This record gives sequence, structure tokens and C-alpha cells, in this order.
Amino acid sequence: MPKRLTLSVHELVDFLLRSGSIDSRVFNLTAMNEGTRLHAYLQAKSKASGENYLAEFPFEETFAVNDYLITLNGRADGVVKTLSGEYFIDEIKSTVIDLNVYHEQNAAWHLGQAKCYALMLAHLYELEQVGVQLSYISQVDNSRMNKRYNFSRQELENDIDHLLRQYLNFYNVVEVHISKRNESAETMYFPFESFRVGQKKLAEYTYAMSKQGGNLYVEAPTGIGKTISTLYPATHAFSDGNIDKIFYLTAKTSGQNSAYQAIQILRTGGLIVKPIVITAKDKICLKLGAACNPDECPFAENYYNKLSSVLYEILVNEDNLDFETIVHYGNTHTICPFELQLDLATYSDVIIGDYNYLFDPLVYLRRFFDEDGSHYFGLIDEAHNLVERTRDMYSITVTEASFAAMKKSLKGLEHKKILQANRKITRHINKFKKDNLEEEPVILSEMPSVILNAFNDFIVAGQDVMRNESEFVHDEFRDFFFAVNRFLKIYDFFDETYVLYFYEDKNGWVIRLFNLDPRFNIKRGLGKVNGSVLFSATLSPTDYFVDLLGGKKESPLLRLPNPFPEENRLVMVAQNIETTYRKRDSSYEEIAKYIEAFVKVKTGNYLIFFPSYKYLESVLMYLEDSASKEQYTLLIQEKAMSTFERNEFLANFEANPKKTIVGLAVLGGVFAEGIDLPDDRLIGAVIVGVGLPMVNYERDLIKEYYQNQELNGFNYAYTNPGLNRVAQALGRVIRSETDKGAILLIDTRYGRQPYRNFVRSLHSNYQVVSDPTEVSARLSGFWYS
Repeated sequence: MPKRLTLSVHELVDFLLRSGSIDSRVFNLTAMNEGTRLHAYLQAKSKASGENYLAEFPFEETFAVNDYLITLNGRADGVVKTLSGEYFIDEIKSTVIDLNVYHEQNAAWHLGQAKCYALMLAHLYELEQVGVQLSYISQVDNSRMNKRYNFSRQELENDIDHLLRQYLNFYNVVEVHISKRNESAETMYFPFESFRVGQKKLAEYTYAMSKQGGNLYVEAPTGIGKTISTLYPATHAFSDGNIDKIFYLTAKTSGQNSAYQAIQILRTGGLIVKPIVITAKDKICLKLGAACNPDECPFAENYYNKLSSVLYEILVNEDNLDFETIVHYGNTHTICPFELQLDLATYSDVIIGDYNYLFDPLVYLRRFFDEDGSHYFGLIDEAHNLVERTRDMYSITVTEASFAAMKKSLKGLEHKKILQANRKITRHINKFKKDNLEEEPVILSEMPSVILNAFNDFIVAGQDVMRNESEFVHDEFRDFFFAVNRFLKIYDFFDETYVLYFYEDKNGWVIRLFNLDPRFNIKRGLGKVNGSVLFSATLSPTDYFVDLLGGKKESPLLRLPNPFPEENRLVMVAQNIETTYRKRDSSYEEIAKYIEAFVKVKTGNYLIFFPSYKYLESVLMYLEDSASKEQYTLLIQEKAMSTFERNEFLANFEANPKKTIVGLAVLGGVFAEGIDLPDDRLIGAVIVGVGLPMVNYERDLIKEYYQNQELNGFNYAYTNPGLNRVAQALGRVIRSETDKGAILLIDTRYGRQPYRNFVRSLHSNYQVVSDPTEVSARLSGFWYS
């Protein structure tokens, strides 16, 4: 029985025929977006010419090669039937460099793509001859150039057969791995003696979603083992042929590390799999500060000439495609590790990375998600974070301060088009300010077309500067260029779910495009995979989260109870202290007393979470002045901490501590979620306040937007995000069946709804305390009775 392989024309041709270097001056996202616009322009122009022009014509054909049936698919830019009855393929390419140079450097690549479509066209209409036209258009001045070719069907069959056989020489390695992967997925066993309570149900639901598609929303307690409980059934689905790739996406590096470690554990159960962790460019780059072009970076030079042989070597010799492995091959072969990991992902089984690789409108992995994603499965960890992260991805700010810094960095550059574009931006924004800036901020129903045009002119001219005037391309230029580029891209989505506003601060004008409602953008991202599981320790209130995470009332929802013994957890609430902004000044000393009462009963490690750094620092003064301060060591979360400093902070929370450690941190910060301090590395947490985000202009815009949707706007903008922060922080305490820990919540609002129900959902038998002495007494009974 023949083996089957589905391959896009791009996958085939890019792998075999693309050559040359990585060059962000020529191949970049801005050029790609402009290329899309010019494609549409040329297609429309060709349709109007009188010839029969079919744009974005879909092709799919299966070829028998050796013992494979290879299904080749793709979309031709244009299929043309001339007035004389002849057919040709129109392949459109745009660039910022000279058209003749671009053609000479890439002719084989471009022609190979067009030949694939030409052969499928010949077979479709039983043609003996097919024409190919390579249509080039300049992104700089719209000049055009056409290259025409004619091929017999036999020539095309010979050429494409040769390409397919070349590809199979490489793909045989991939196919052998896939065969072993699928067999192992069928026979592997759960790598622990038994499932924890709730794990089996989560695994069953996840497996069902891999088969039927759609989105499952899961709230499961911290410590239950959500990562292994979703990866185990998802990888098992490889054996059914339901999915080809799993995308495990999360908000933090710690979550990515957990997923990677879970894959290693699954291997002990017999799974054969190639996982890859996608690392951000600034963390994996081997020549930081250099631009991505062969003149500045040796790792960019001749990248595509080296790629196929390096891929072959890695896939034959390596199973773990982690940071160290990829950097090793980058150094060994002088090849860009960032791009290498993206190319390796094409042949990986589990792709672990940040949310932006699926949801960001500029950064998402086009190689996967611009094609049919029907065999992809998404696991979205820490899904409560996805709402704000997506809102950030679809929001952008352009400022006069960055504009001024950019212009200053170009001092001495004589470049007519960039200078003209800068003058246009200045002129039109100054006029807008004069006409509109009576009150601030000014909310706009649309972006003034003259400013949009000026931004577009700047992008076109800026590409030419990056290509030809690299000595002037500094961080200030790149920052403004990419901000404007992102603004133009996101403005394409502008509708009633956004607000566009203009104001001035001490540094000049500010243009802000803000995504009020991210659910439609989340839904768009989830639509790129066939099925997904979105899971978190806290998706409560569920109607709020399911709604914002792209779901509906009828969407499947799994809520798993906390499986850990209630007697191992003491939850106390101090409802007698006001922590609201207006009254918090009078709370500092009393809160310090509560903290001391909480940590003095048992030697151990504790985390105390505050609404802000200012609040933390105010209470810190009383803790440092306390007579009992020698009984514990205070650790303080700083405002900007490197990865090393964060790890150093957490390293103080040792097992079997001989002296009490009290870490002061900020609610919603890096230590409030995504960290794992099991057993007695953390035995207690105090939460000061109810976690509400700071009241500001944009939060109030969100409140008003949802109020207009006949929803509780304050809950959407403030209450629900705040309670989620609290729940995440509390989830740090109990991580397993054997953990034992105490929790103290401080705020009068915990005595009122909806906060009271929130506390009850955490622990039905919570205890109200009225003073620090009562806290100590309750803890003595909890720890020593």
C-alpha cells in the first residue's frame, strides 16, 4: 500500500530551490504586507484587461512517485486564458530592490513555483503547452517587468518529478520518524502509577477534542498536572492520524519549560517524539545588535544554501530540539539559530512557544497558519493570560518622542523620500492638532487619510533606507519604523471593537490604537487550528472567560474540583481593613502586624502580595522597624528584575528552611503565577487587597464598552481581572496531595459580593479573623494540633 504525503508547492520549492542569504532589508514583514497589496492590485488590473484572468486559483493533484502518493497543493496568483485560447500561469513577485537583480538572484526559485502550477494546469485542461509569466513589480516606484516562458507538458512532468524525487530523498528520514512516532503513540502508557483525581477526565476530554475538533475550556486546580494531562492524550492522537502537530502555547518561559519537561516524562512511557521550543530572537541571536543581513551578520550569509543539509543532519541525529541543540548547530554551521528553529518546526511534532506564534497578527507562524490547519491541535496553557496578551498584540502606540528620536538618528542623511515622508507626518499631525485638540484625548472615528498616507510613504522610504543606507539604521529608526508598520497592519482590523485616540503628554503627541474587545481576535487565532484545549487554574467567572476567549454559551466547559485534602489548607479572611486607594494610608501598620502574626507561628517560606510597589514599600517600612524583624529574612521584588535575579530570588525558598523567609511581591507580577515551589518551599501566602487593576483611562474605556454591550462593565474591566490575579497568587501554595499551607486575605471587600462567593469557591470552610492575635491562634491550631 503506497504511503501518502501532502505537500504545499511552497514547501517543495522553498526547500529545494531557494538560495541566498537572510536579508531583512529585502525580505521582511513590511515587504510581505506591501507585496500582498500589490498582488491584489496587479490581479485586479489583469482582470480588467479583457483576458480571462482567474486570481488565487486553487490547485491540488496527487502524483505517484516511488512508493508514495504525493498530494501537491497551492494557489496560483493567476491563471490566464488568452483571447487566442492559450493558457499561462501568472506568478507575481514584488520587491524593494532592482527588478532585474531580484529576478537574477531568485529565478530558479520563482520559476519552480510557477512550473508546479503550470503542470497541474496542463493536466487539468489536457494541455500540451503551458506558458509561465513571472510578473515583477517594484515596491519603491511601482515599475514593472515581465518574464515569459513556454513549456511542454513533458518538460514540466520531468522537472516536477525530479523535484519530488529530490524531496523524497530528504523526506524519507522524516517519514521513518513519523511512522515510529505514530506506533509509539499507540502503545505508550501513562508515565505514572495512577492518575490524580481529575487528570483522567481531563485526558479523556482532551482526546475527544483532538478527534472532533472545536474548543474546550478547562478550569483545573493548580498542581493537578494539567500539562501532562493534556499532552498525554494529544500525543496519543498521533496514532489515529487525527493530528500532525501539537502547538503548546503559554504566556511564560516557565510554562514552556514545564511542557518540554512533560514531553521528556512521556518518553519514559514509550513515546517517540521530536519537540521543539521556539525561543525569542533576542534570546537566541548569536550576534546581538547586528541587522539580519549578510553584510552585518555571518549567520545570515548563504543561509538558504546551507539549510537543507543542516536540517538533514539535525533530523538524523537529534530528538531534542531545545535551545542548546539549536545554538550548537548555529555555531557549528554559522547559520542563524532563530530562523533555523522555525525551519526545524516544520518537521517537529510538538511546537512549544509563546502565544504570539498563533495569535499575533504580525508574528504568527505563517508557514503553518496561512495554510490549511485542519491537522493541527492547540494546547493553550495559562489561558486566563490570553485575554490581556491578545489585547496588547492588537494595540499599538505611535509617539512624537519616538518620531523625534528617529529623525535625530538620520541626521546627515540625504534621502529625498524619507525626508519628504517625515515632513508630511509633521505637517499633517500639526494641522490635526490645530483643528482638533481643544480637549484631550480626542477619540477618532477613523484615522485621517493624510496621516495614513504619510505613514505609508514613510514605510516605503524606510525600506529603501534599510537596504541602501544601513549606516543610518539604528535602534531609534527601527523602533519607529516597526511601530508605524504595526500600526498600519492593526488598523486594517479597526472597527467598533477598537478605540483610536490622540492626546499630548510632556513628550509630545501620542496616537493610540487600543483593542477594547480581544475575543474576535482570539477566535480568529483559534480558527487556525482544528481543535484546542484552553486551560487554567482560574477561568472564573467562567461566563466572563469563555466569552472573552472566543467561546459561546454552548461551548464545552470542564471544571475540575480541587482534589487535595481540605484539611491541608487554612484560608483566613481579615475583613476589617480598608485597602482602597483613598484609605490605604491608614492600613500600613496594621497590615504589617497581620503579616508578622502570620509568619511567626511556624518557621517556613512565605510570600506576601501587594496591589502595587508603592503599597509594598509603605508596609515594608513598618516591617523593617518591627522589634521582631530578626526572626525572618525579608526579600523584595524589584521593579525590573532579570531572569537571573528572579531565579536568585526564588532560590532562597529552600526546602526544610532553618529560618523564615518572607518574600514581598506584587500581585499580578512575575512571582504571582507560573512559579512552582512545592512541598515546604512555600507554606503560606498573604494577599493584600482584591487585585483590581489600577483605575485609568483605558480601563474605563473597557468598562464603558462592555456596559454598552449590556454587560457589567466594571466586572469586565476591573473585578474579574482582579480576582483572577488573587486566585493565581493563592495557587502557589498548594501544589500536591502532600502540600500543607495557609492563606490570609486582607480587605473589607472580601465580606461582600462577588468577593465572598469567590473566597467560598476557594475554600468553603474559610475563617474570618478580626485581629493579628486571632491569626496566630488559628495558625497554631492548624500547624500543631
